Amino acid sequence: MGFLFSSAVLGYALAGCGDPPAAMPAPSTGSIRILAMDTASIRSIYFKLDDVEYGKRPNPYVLDGVVVGLHKLFVYDETSAGVSTMVEVLRNRQSDATVWLLSEGPYVGNMAPNFTAQTITGDTIGLQRLRGKVVLLAFFEHT
Repeated sequence: MGFLFSSAVLGYALAGCGDPPAAMPAPSTGSIRILAMDTASIRSIYFKLDDVEYGKRPNPYVLDGVVVGLHKLFVYDETSAGVSTMVEVLRNRQSDATVWLLSEGPYVGNMAPNFTAQTITGDTIGLQRLRGKVVLLAFFEHT
């Protein structure tokens, strides 16, 4: 059994709901101040907000006009794998997003980890003992 409504009955049922809005309201926005930290100074960063790439920007950087809510922020530079974090943007406020970027791979100025190895003659030598000298390390497996 179904119900049939005439447009008059439907119109009466919806009366009092108010007039439809003339236009969609403007979204509330805020801003995010992004600061990347490392053991060395970082002049510029790259970042994505909600998977949208913003390209290279100075560090720190303030992104204005961000819609209020919780956003995924991914920050990286030329020498790091990057860091992902969540940032809550509040209406007419600036939210701070400070991330620590860790360099990956060997770069000039990075300290090598100290380890010990056995020489061809069977002596044990530590890398720390060779500090300040040019060292060529060759790793291989002998079976």
